[in-house]
Amino acid sequence: MPTSSVPFSATAPLHDITFFTNLNRLHDHFGHLAQTQSRGQINFDFRNFVTLHLYSNSEGVRTYGGEFLPFNVNGAYLGYKTATPTPTSIEYADGPYYPWPPPFLVVHHNSAAAP
Repeated sequence: MPTSSVPFSATAPLHDITFFTNLNRLHDHFGHLAQTQSRGQINFDFRNFVTLHLYSNSEGVRTYGGEFLPFNVNGAYLGYKTATPTPTSIEYADGPYYPWPPPFLVVHHNSAAAP
């Protein structure tokens, strides 16, 4: 997966921006297209321990019956102190995803107890 990162100056509120992309085409043993994947993500990491990730994922999978099913999702992730013992984050994702999962919202909070 190609990755590019753009760092900022030590005094800027934004620490860096990172980009991810991934494109795949997978074939079965007959050479027919069996699966496609297209993904993109951009991460904004701030100096105040906040991180924002925006992403898009589009996939297609061919079934044994020959039907090509879509699996698509777009989302956002917001985290605070995610690389510490007490991370907090919230994530939302939604998209036309076969057959029917509803949009999801995930909230995480971990706390380290003092011994």
